[in-house]
Amino acid sequence: MVFLPLFLFKLKKFGKNMTLYDSAHSLYHELLLQSYDELKKAISGHTFGRNDCLRLATIVCSNCYHFREHLKEGYGYDFSTDYLREKCEDYILARDITNLTKHYKLTNYTPLISNPNDIYEYLHITLYEDAKGQYRHHQIKVSVKLTTGVEKDVLSIVTNVLNMWTEILVSQGILNKSIYFNYINKIFFSRDEANKNLPLLKIKQGVRCAPTIAFSQYDYESNTLKSVDIKDFKMGFYEKSNNTIIDYSLDIKDKTFTDFVELTDQEQGEFIMLTDDVDIENFIKKIAEKYKYL
Repeated sequence: MVFLPLFLFKLKKFGKNMTLYDSAHSLYHELLLQSYDELKKAISGHTFGRNDCLRLATIVCSNCYHFREHLKEGYGYDFSTDYLREKCEDYILARDITNLTKHYKLTNYTPLISNPNDIYEYLHITLYEDAKGQYRHHQIKVSVKLTTGVEKDVLSIVTNVLNMWTEILVSQGILNKSIYFNYINKIFFSRDEANKNLPLLKIKQGVRCAPTIAFSQYDYESNTLKSVDIKDFKMGFYEKSNNTIIDYSLDIKDKTFTDFVELTDQEQGEFIMLTDDVDIENFIKKIAEKYKYL
């Protein structure tokens, strides 16, 4: 207790301030990697509607693009845009996403993206079917539509650029070992792997709400996703509540159990997502066992 204030005083007076920008090594870990991890965490979640993932994606693109300037001006490592384009074409896409979302329109050069509205966030719902019946998996994605009409996943773009920077920093001795980041565009999820969380739509009163939702169905023969006819599709929106109650009647061993049970938020999310009778019955059994009715 006596020496701690003196120790802190000496650090402040004689030591070097440690900041985000004090070295290329710290900038890589605390800016590039940190923002990339935050984007992946948000995308793997279940909250959409206010472009949280889109906002994080543009931040990561900006960090990946401007990392070149920091290396040059701050630490003396000079890499030309042409050199970086040869190593990773997606670096140019990160540049265009960064500049378009900052300036809206570009006049100094012709970008690969026409306007910032071609960069968007959406909820992708995929339908599957097994012996128990139909189930679904949902993912949040951020996509960009190029002037050629091709659409690319922005997570794929920043992953490729991050791998490029990792390789360059290793070659310059800034990083000790190479770390490879995988982008896996997984399309099949078993019932156990499927996202159990109920998609949570965030809206704000007085602000337009226009979420984009895409539907597809997994084709087991071709291992591909196919479009879904949604003309008869019905979607329900439920207000999040702290006192959701279900009433149930359950027949077990010639006995009938009937009761009212108050569900937690997590249980409510699980219950609303159930679509087949087997899963509903198993869920009710689990609730009944939890409250010791069985």
